[in-house]
Amino acid sequence: MPVKNRKMSVQPFLSLPEVQTLLGVKSRKTILKYILRGELTAYKLGGTRWRIARQDVDSFVNAHQAAVPVKSGE
Repeated sequence: MPVKNRKMSVQPFLSLPEVQTLLGVKSRKTILKYILRGELTAYKLGGTRWRIARQDVDSFVNAHQAAVPVKSGE
């Protein structure tokens, strides 16, 4: 079965819209909050251009999955 957005998943650095898509977040401001809080490492290229390493997104997801309590019976 082919994987959609395969190109995005192998890139070493992602843009904010790409990270939004991966995380299922609608608001750019939410991603920026994660960055400003130090929860997600990002690099500012000037102006409003940000790049986030794919491995940092993966680490962010793993850390937040571990922090979410699992309800019993699911």
